[in-house]
Amino acid sequence: MRIELFGYYFYPAFFVTIILVPIIIVGAVILIRKLIERKNVYSSSKITSYEKKHIPPLIEAEKKLTNNEEYIKILDELEEYVKECTYWNIDELLEIDKDAIILLSSLLFDEVKEKHKKDPDKCVLLLHTIDIINGNYDYETKVQWMADDMTELNNHYKMGQDEAKLLFLCDSSLERLIDEYVNIDSNKIPAITEAIPELVGLEREDIASAIRDIEHCIDFTELKSSTFNILELSLIDMLDKVINTQEKDSFDEFYISYFRSLACIIDRQLYDAILKTIED
Repeated sequence: MRIELFGYYFYPAFFVTIILVPIIIVGAVILIRKLIERKNVYSSSKITSYEKKHIPPLIEAEKKLTNNEEYIKILDELEEYVKECTYWNIDELLEIDKDAIILLSSLLFDEVKEKHKKDPDKCVLLLHTIDIINGNYDYETKVQWMADDMTELNNHYKMGQDEAKLLFLCDSSLERLIDEYVNIDSNKIPAITEAIPELVGLEREDIASAIRDIEHCIDFTELKSSTFNILELSLIDMLDKVINTQEKDSFDEFYISYFRSLACIIDRQLYDAILKTIED
């Protein structure tokens, strides 16, 4: 059967083809786009060989410190997850336990506190893992790595937004040391304080000098070594308290920015540069 149209004869299959081909093309484009997005996310959230090698021993060490069977069961499941799974997935981690992500983040951060001077490379990688397990891994399509609601300390017109936010975070963390810890009479952080032990004895002028360095720098990577050293301790002290008071099942983008900032400080480079060095 043929259909006459404008003096021409067409078979019905012709009209079906005209309708179906664009639909198939559009559908294929959408499907390919979704597959690429999924691949990008999973490629960033892959559990690396480094993580599979170094995280299970930390979990094993933690199990030796407790007799709590329920806690040990959670640790066992976390260890199995790291060893057997291919990708980090926030929903799967929360299926183990509602506190599993915070628990694992805490274990990794404890290692950072202990090894940030002895093994900085390991600490940077563990801080990146904390970033990933809290669901922040879309770096293939998202360049920004500091939270939207963070303030900027824009010292130079060429400075990027994330770097400006990082500098403000550094500046405010040092101001916090003075406000919360420095003794008015001695002008230093006393032994009787809630600060981490490494901060005890630090003088106000040393902190003030680091603040001046931050407020006048035009390149984060060119901060003085003494400034980086104080910043490491300041961020570690702050994050130690954040972890111990966390009530949600994972860290939001705002607090994850602090973990990323600590990685930047330890590695002496910006986070987007760190991401380029992470391998499977």
